[in-house]
Amino acid sequence: MDLPAAPTDPAVFIEHALRRLETGVTDRRSPFHVIGLSSVAPSGLPRARSVVLRDCAPGEIRFHTDRRSAKCAELAADPRAAMLAYAAVDRLQIRAEGLVALHTGDAVAEAAWQNLGPSGREIYRTAAVPGAAVAADRADRLAEAAAIIHFTVAVMRFDVVDVLSLRSGGHQRASCRFDAAGRVTEAAFITA
Repeated sequence: MDLPAAPTDPAVFIEHALRRLETGVTDRRSPFHVIGLSSVAPSGLPRARSVVLRDCAPGEIRFHTDRRSAKCAELAADPRAAMLAYAAVDRLQIRAEGLVALHTGDAVAEAAWQNLGPSGREIYRTAAVPGAAVAADRADRLAEAAAIIHFTVAVMRFDVVDVLSLRSGGHQRASCRFDAAGRVTEAAFITA
């Protein structure tokens, strides 16, 4: 999905970019399948990592994590987060800031767990916390029924989105805010 060649409405420009971001949900080859996410570490400094985009809806993204991970602890303590996605072939950058809600052991997590395949569920079967050393034979595996307690769906609701399209004829950049219903508000073109 290409962005408009000469966009005149910043909201349309941003919505086109966010539809492009949606390709990362189902297309493993999409440059938006794995995106950057920064949370606030206990030190107060940002901590960045890559996450797999699992769902994209108006004004939000979803990814999965392990409730025992540092990422989950950081987001539970301070839900502020920033997302960065970049498609080199399109020369398109999407940045977002917002708050993350964590879902473990609720209807949101259960529905997502049911949609995971066996390899997706396998990730949560380790008895060791994320980042800990594990045995080469992976003998520390949990039963699948026990693994679901570690599975967490993280939902990031956007407050602000910034889209930058790098173009040889002049870069195009727009920023917007989102309302509670996930609709673009206060959209404006800004200097690149």
